[in-house]
Amino acid sequence: MGVWGLTRIATAGTRYTLDYFTAAKSNQLSTITTVIADEYAALYDAAKAEIDAAPEALKKPLSKMKELVGKGVSGLISTLSPLLKNIHNRFLSADVAYFIQGNTIKYVTIHGNEFAKIENGIFTVTHSKGSIPAPSNYLAAGYRMTHNDAFINEGAGFIVVKSWIEDGSYSAMPPRKYVGLRSHMDAVIAKYKAGGNDWTILRDELNLGATTNLAPEEIYYIKIDGNDPRFTFDMPDGNESGAIVGEWVPGGFTKSGTAEAALVGSENIIHNKDINQLLSYFDGKWEKIK
Repeated sequence: MGVWGLTRIATAGTRYTLDYFTAAKSNQLSTITTVIADEYAALYDAAKAEIDAAPEALKKPLSKMKELVGKGVSGLISTLSPLLKNIHNRFLSADVAYFIQGNTIKYVTIHGNEFAKIENGIFTVTHSKGSIPAPSNYLAAGYRMTHNDAFINEGAGFIVVKSWIEDGSYSAMPPRKYVGLRSHMDAVIAKYKAGGNDWTILRDELNLGATTNLAPEEIYYIKIDGNDPRFTFDMPDGNESGAIVGEWVPGGFTKSGTAEAALVGSENIIHNKDINQLLSYFDGKWEKIK
């Protein structure tokens, strides 16, 4: 249940729970527009002893709350596309708090502040780039640690587009460059090759944006060992230069499900807009794939 213990209800949960009790007390249940998230159903089960000890006047509203929660949550979530269900379930695995308001699922930080939502079949980060909350404000510590350990154990990989290096504005790799988990990236590259080197597979699997055209590009695949002393890995926060607005989602995975991390120390790779100079930093760890 994470932060959703009965004695540790976060700000958002407290607000919506009190809304329910207020309506129940005034016998206006039909006016409720907010369905409390299923964490509260779980909270009801886990804290039954405390609930049983509550005054009789509160027991009926609590039971009704659980009934409404179960119906509202399961109904809306069942309508989500597979991609959105994956995002939602991943958030659940990270103990992300959420509630349902009408036909919108709103995800909130541990302080009760909304940071993302699913509305009308579309996932949206509700903060502009540069002001997205840190992952520690909404992802459980254990989830973040497990994610980071996977990169340390497996290493990482990323693609490099030659023209983006040589015709770009910078002489070094960007800070906190995005990299994919080695096994996931190897699978994407294998799928690309099995598909006859169809560049759209790279674009779509890595969520580089529907308008990105890699047809004329020269592309390299670079691997990084998990114990490379030049780098460490961190959970992406969405404020990095590599976060594409409308494509990036919180939680350390792309929309397509590739695990990703921010590469700390990447800005120390000085390439001076020369692809060969960049590749020299990863001797024996790269291949030209297009």
